[in-house]
Amino acid sequence: MATLLSSPTTVSIFSPGTSELAALAASMSPGQWASFNMGGMGASLLDAGSGHSIAEYSARGHWDPVHRKIQYWGQGHYASEKLITWDDATNSWSSAGGAGLGTIGHGYYHLALDPATGDLYLRGYGSSSVRRKPYGGSWNSIANCNSAGNQVAGALEWFGALNNRAGGLVFCDVISAETWSAASNTWAQRSTNLSNLGSYHNWAAAAGGSLYFGGGNGSSAMYRMDSSGIVSAAASTPIQAGVGDGIVMRHPDGNQLLMFSQGSTGTVYRFNGSSWSVAGSHQIGGATNLWFGVPIGDYGVVLFVAQTSSSDAPSVKVYKP
Repeated sequence: MATLLSSPTTVSIFSPGTSELAALAASMSPGQWASFNMGGMGASLLDAGSGHSIAEYSARGHWDPVHRKIQYWGQGHYASEKLITWDDATNSWSSAGGAGLGTIGHGYYHLALDPATGDLYLRGYGSSSVRRKPYGGSWNSIANCNSAGNQVAGALEWFGALNNRAGGLVFCDVISAETWSAASNTWAQRSTNLSNLGSYHNWAAAAGGSLYFGGGNGSSAMYRMDSSGIVSAAASTPIQAGVGDGIVMRHPDGNQLLMFSQGSTGTVYRFNGSSWSVAGSHQIGGATNLWFGVPIGDYGVVLFVAQTSSSDAPSVKVYKP
């Protein structure tokens, strides 16, 4: 059952052989927002213990197009960390346990997903360690990134155009941008001239054959990395970027970026590869630091999970850009 927010009418959109989210997305018009009920989504799923939520200071989860699942990892402050998974076919969430990290951390932009395999990569809070979870397997360590040791909340992202389109990881922070190759299990530093970035909660998003990154501590600086790893300056974000200010993520079309001013309501911005523009207002709800979004390219929508407090039942909203 879904509620289209631009209309007072509640419409049942499920039909046999079609997932509930697919049917909702097909019924929506561009610019529309809708409420969506998801099985298993509740305060207990997001509970990190000690009065904290795994949705604290988070930005985005990931859509796995091969297995048709959402993967989201988060952690409460000095509290538990947890990976949760949503299955499109059954419209249900479940917990997939922790990754064995320490007792401090948040989601930020620390989780990356290889969309060709469903493999997950997770960089530790304030750490140079990076862990990998093959789809259906257990977490294990890969080579440490080089510049992350003194950066609490840099950004990890999968960039499919790297390594002759075999794909690879990118880690970005105020110190440098660097790339990782699975074939050699090594990191290569790409740029160290990133002084316009802030030193906390940087972001990264791959779109349109480029990897974009920036933000942090009140910064609106944005950089672009091409498929060979070359970094150049790009158009600044329209507002400060980073968790707590404005969340940047890939547009579900895979080519553009979207930015959402963080808070219960606010502005949606779109980047078309050269410039930013206002795309409308959002209806995400929730507190400033208690929500995350998931671009779902197969259905052309972004799904948001939001809480008003760490103990409240979360709400789910779907946006069709």
